[in-house]
Amino acid sequence: MSDIAFRAAILDDVAALHPLIERAYRGETAKAGWTHEADLLFDTRTSAEELSALIADPDRVILLAHRNGALVGCVQVARVGDGRTYLGMLTVEPILQASGLGRRLLAAAESEAVTGTVRTAPAKATAKKAKTSA
Repeated sequence: MSDIAFRAAILDDVAALHPLIERAYRGETAKAGWTHEADLLFDTRTSAEELSALIADPDRVILLAHRNGALVGCVQVARVGDGRTYLGMLTVEPILQASGLGRRLLAAAESEAVTGTVRTAPAKATAKKAKTSA
């Protein structure tokens, strides 16, 4: 997989983030991947309003993965107290599933959970760090 840049989502990202999550979890496009809910659930996975609230929450971060400038994945990292962190909404563009991107997203999420470095680091430095740890 070519270079992936990781960074925290901002409110301006919701317009691209919401359709990515829906493609990966629901509908016919989700069936291109191996981990979908398309045959089980028929409503939406999330909403633009919910994503905006998650991004605005200081105890949460949605990490975005970009390849060649295109959004290709995300994962939510939420601090839940007592030094514990919840990871959720792991999303990989369906045609890129099984390419190693999910593993790299989890490594970036773990780094964020332990040190907070993904949220504050420049995208290129974060991508390099995630690449060496994957």
